[in-house]
Amino acid sequence: MIPVDYDDLCLVELEQGRRFLERSQTLIFSTWQHERVIDAAGEGTCTVSDRLGFELKRPLAALPGAARLATAIVRLLFRHRHRRLARHWDRS
Repeated sequence: MIPVDYDDLCLVELEQGRRFLERSQTLIFSTWQHERVIDAAGEGTCTVSDRLGFELKRPLAALPGAARLATAIVRLLFRHRHRRLARHWDRS
């Protein structure tokens, strides 16, 4: 098993069942901020919104295209997470 990243997770705000705000550091990100909000969207449905912000640590940030690559990877990761959530909670 090869470690991909290290997370020092820090939950700074929590609205039970509706929202959280996480501000953390990882092996590659000096700053990682993730806010998730779940809102009712009608009878038995909801919307899940994720807002993300991050900064690459210095050695990586200096590499040409690194920020663009990190953004693309994070986008793919969260699209995958949202698809899994939708599949898991689909009650139709």
